[in-house]
Amino acid sequence: MKRILLSITSFLVLFYCTIIYAHDDNIIHPAITELSVSRSNIEQYLQNNLNFKNGLKTIFPSAGKYNVLQLLKDGSTAEDDISMCRASNHFLNSTKSWDAAGMSDSPWWINTVCNSWSPYFSAVTWATGFTSPTGTPIPYDPGNYKSPNVWASARSLYNKALTATTQASRESYFAQTFVAIGQVMHLLQDMSVPSHVRNDFQSHLIFNGYCANNTCSGNPIKWFGNPFEYYVKTHAGLVSQAASSPLSNPPQFTNPRLTDLWDTKNSGSSPLGLAQHTNTKYLSDSTIPNNQPSAIHTFPLPAINNTNTFICDDYEPGSTKKRKYFSRSACTPAGAARTVDHFATPSLLNNDTDIIPANITTLKLWLDDNVHKTYAGELLPLAIGYSSAVLDYFFRGKMEVKCLPVIENNKILYVKLDIKNTTPDESMPAGKLMLTGKYTDGSNQEILVKASFWTPDDDNLYDFYTVSNLDSGKTVEAVRFFFTEGNEIPLDKWDEIKLTLIYQGKLGNEEGAIVGKVFSPGKLKFNEEWNELVWQNRTVT
Repeated sequence: MKRILLSITSFLVLFYCTIIYAHDDNIIHPAITELSVSRSNIEQYLQNNLNFKNGLKTIFPSAGKYNVLQLLKDGSTAEDDISMCRASNHFLNSTKSWDAAGMSDSPWWINTVCNSWSPYFSAVTWATGFTSPTGTPIPYDPGNYKSPNVWASARSLYNKALTATTQASRESYFAQTFVAIGQVMHLLQDMSVPSHVRNDFQSHLIFNGYCANNTCSGNPIKWFGNPFEYYVKTHAGLVSQAASSPLSNPPQFTNPRLTDLWDTKNSGSSPLGLAQHTNTKYLSDSTIPNNQPSAIHTFPLPAINNTNTFICDDYEPGSTKKRKYFSRSACTPAGAARTVDHFATPSLLNNDTDIIPANITTLKLWLDDNVHKTYAGELLPLAIGYSSAVLDYFFRGKMEVKCLPVIENNKILYVKLDIKNTTPDESMPAGKLMLTGKYTDGSNQEILVKASFWTPDDDNLYDFYTVSNLDSGKTVEAVRFFFTEGNEIPLDKWDEIKLTLIYQGKLGNEEGAIVGKVFSPGKLKFNEEWNELVWQNRTVT
């Protein structure tokens, strides 16, 4: 008997591991991520602000063979692979408060297997730590892989990468940063799946047949999965097609919060968060209002009635036979380029004579592959655009630096920095400024040094300078950083050194933001008349 129970439990664990995922984690998520990268400004940011000359092709040798782009794609896969129960936190019912918006319709055996993860977080909380649009997010706990707030993890890793004191740790932290950002992108991409924003785990229990590729053939565990996700997985070319849609561009928010990308919690704002958009405009298998869904699967939108829904004829998927479809727009004449908008189709439970406009609100409906194709054509571009906005939000802070070294006895005593916040329309109201440097020694080894801030008020050195009220376009002048014993920069290396200025603090609406600026401070030259080194001043933009 114990052996039977163990076998059943093992099957359920394996079964669950394959069916809870939203978009396929091996094909679709990496494809969406790659296209999101191309829609974002990350390439220019990496080159212009972090001195990654190879941009997305930059590799961190100490951390492996993968470049930035591949690390982002790996992160969008890892979010599902870290733990099978982790995906329980990938749901967001935008009609509820975020602390009650997670998955709640999972069967008993899922809750048994994932008991230690209960209660489940909503996707926006899992990604950002916030349980409401305002307030303090749940802090990320790096020692607990069940801790929410993946965004804070990425910010912390980024800060460690910029302030690292060894080449190996710097490269490791940068690699981990991009993986974590990829995980956040995954959590937003899932909001383009109707079942994940309409509390519909039940739709993952629908039989779909074998996977399209041979690796799935003969494996009963692969028979199941949400029909929309399964359709997209077996028609992966839809992702590349989605990139040509204007909807694949990043959404434009005014004075945004990070959480707005998921849910603005304001039905009147434009654009909506991706979860709101999908929730209010698309159906999932268990939440079709005509089919008398359960209370937890009932949603006010999208509404189906005689004023916004039409019944049109079109061909069944892959067939010359026609069937009826519910359309969100009036049927176009026969022979027109676009004949019908596939929103839903009457099921076989209806009598053909009953499928008339007068019965629109009572006809039983289902979602076939024509419907899935229509949904994918509208939702995949949004998945690309919104997840590209994650990259642009993470890498948005900008600073301009004017650097002046103070030289005594042919030694660099300290540097004076004029620092300007050039982030468009976002202030740096409270935070810390830190300075590090990097050069290559005679053995071709990368040496990292850290400067200390000096204040004349108490004649002490500190690890950072406290900045306040640095509005967009505003400059803080003459911030003095010393390279103390053990962190000296050889004069013969000054011309090649790269300095990194780091801001840690509030940026716009985001607490705990990290902004990095890597720059070459300029050149030193020997003035024979003065018999000393002098400075060729420059401004870094």
